Amino acid sequence: MNVGDHYSEEIVFSFEKLKQFCELIEDFNPIHTDWEYTSNTEFGKPIVHGMYAASLFSKVLGSTFPGPGTINIERRLKFLRPILIDEKYRMDFVIDHIDNELNLVKIGCKLVNVSTGKASICCDTLVKCIQN
Repeated sequence: MNVGDHYSEEIVFSFEKLKQFCELIEDFNPIHTDWEYTSNTEFGKPIVHGMYAASLFSKVLGSTFPGPGTINIERRLKFLRPILIDEKYRMDFVIDHIDNELNLVKIGCKLVNVSTGKASICCDTLVKCIQN
């Protein structure tokens, strides 16, 4: 693992998975769950809960990049644009800093709409890499 190493993964957010997330956290805001309500908004359809999308960064950090044994220490999120269901997004990760003595790694993360090239979420994440 080196500064500048990067990883990307594509994802499409389905309405079914969005509903499951909303049920899990008991957030029933109609902007996420109600087609009729959102048909009269600027989005025209339900939008993905920002914390659902941001939680998928953890999936990558803990299983793929950097990988198993990685735990979150700090995460600073910026929600820039709505995340639309049934559109393709790309999660981008880049290692910005490594503290080998403390096993800490600072990673920049983005969620980018593939069709527009615009970021919906940007974040800085500090993780600890637990070694066996």
